[in-house]
Amino acid sequence: MTPTEFRLLSTLIARPDEVISYQQLARRFWTYKRTAGIERSLKVHASRLRAKLAEGRALAPEIAAVRGHGYMLARQPAYGTAPPSAAA
Repeated sequence: MTPTEFRLLSTLIARPDEVISYQQLARRFWTYKRTAGIERSLKVHASRLRAKLAEGRALAPEIAAVRGHGYMLARQPAYGTAPPSAAA
């Protein structure tokens, strides 16, 4: 896992189920003022992180993209429990 992927994951874990904007993530990852390509760069890092988390992990956390806003870590139900929508 690269340092940027680690920072992305740790940021998302610290604030589960909360959308973290591209700008907030960019400020955390890069010390210089970067405007062009922020979203694309984050998409690449998130994609690579998703692939690494999915390797051999049936219950890997879901990194959800919120179009036009940023990313969030979606909590998954505990093993063996039905999702809330299936309980009804």
